[in-house]
Amino acid sequence: MTTVFDQLHTDHVNVAKLLEHFENELEAFSISGSEPNYLKWQNILLYMTTYQDIFHHPTEEKLFAHLKNYDAEIGQSINEVESQHEKLYEKSRKLTELLAAVETDYIAMEKNELVSSCKDYINLLLEHMSLEERLIFPFAKENMAKEDWMTFEDDADPIDDPLFSAKRREEFAELYQCICAQ
Repeated sequence: MTTVFDQLHTDHVNVAKLLEHFENELEAFSISGSEPNYLKWQNILLYMTTYQDIFHHPTEEKLFAHLKNYDAEIGQSINEVESQHEKLYEKSRKLTELLAAVETDYIAMEKNELVSSCKDYINLLLEHMSLEERLIFPFAKENMAKEDWMTFEDDADPIDDPLFSAKRREEFAELYQCICAQ
């Protein structure tokens, strides 16, 4: 295994923490009559559309390219996950636009409808990561040849996670503190 592969798993752990925080925010909003922290919610989606969609998923797809040659059954699971990557990208982009439109009163939306839209995204992402962690990552650990691991490592372009690394981007500093406080 490689450090890049380890980072993919760490990303999943971190995203699960982030999604738990998002769910807590949604729950608090559902129960109270207070205004949601749209900026925080938008920063969650900014993280998803910058780091996850632009680095994490393409890196996974480099791994998947090696795995597809090993087994037809795992190839089907990989095709499903790659399709989910596209859906997640579209959902995160649309949800970002929706939150901005609601925040600026460009559109009106019932509280339960807004919460439902956010929870749909969260559930899809959790289901997606679960499939990768249950099937694809264990298959990779058990079956990939050393040469494939080396090629994958060479092809991957590791970057610092803008939320969970020491090189945290300024717009994510408050969000990071909220996640740590949970």
